[in-house]
Amino acid sequence: MEELLDNIFRSQGWASYLFLFTAIVGLTQVRRIKAFSLRLFIFAFAYCAVSDFLSLLYGRTWGGGNNSIVYNISYVVTFATLFYIFHSYIKSQRFRYFIIVMFGVYFLLVVVDLFYLNLNYHEDFQIWPYVVGGTTVLISILFYFYEVMNSKKMIALERNFIFWICVGYFFYFLAKVPFVVKKNIYIADSDYYYMFKLNDIMTIILCASLIIGFLWSRNQD
Repeated sequence: MEELLDNIFRSQGWASYLFLFTAIVGLTQVRRIKAFSLRLFIFAFAYCAVSDFLSLLYGRTWGGGNNSIVYNISYVVTFATLFYIFHSYIKSQRFRYFIIVMFGVYFLLVVVDLFYLNLNYHEDFQIWPYVVGGTTVLISILFYFYEVMNSKKMIALERNFIFWICVGYFFYFLAKVPFVVKKNIYIADSDYYYMFKLNDIMTIILCASLIIGFLWSRNQD
């Protein structure tokens, strides 16, 4: 047991603990959030937070020092959940169709990575699937805000959890998408490890936004 705990927690970054803390806050609030898509988001976020810790265990125990597969799976979970949320909240039928198509493109790129380009998802991270997924989320966030601002229905936007999801992930992917393009290079060269501090900064912004949303938003139907 001691060895197991050591493999999970040794050298774990503080950003992962912040991620986990945010997930715990979300789980404590899940009962008052009625919308299925938002409840699903909380559980998906919690899964991704836990996967940060399991990634070290996997790499040290089974992966021979490589743990990229854990993150690659969490990327698929994250994008599938976010696409579903925006498909649920955006009113435009054309844009909802666009989201479906782009998720299909994302999934197709994952298949191309694995079976055509023979990218080893145990050692390398998604690049172009992540770029497409992140860019689609950014566009969806902008379109959601466009719809809200042009809606005749008056709402307290800041009291809606979806608003804080949008704020957090907008800044998160705005920085992460360009970073991921070169991530496999940064991983292989210790001279670029300072670039991973960007992950910590974006995680703080994302987690702060989500925590505010969990605690400040009204009951979500």
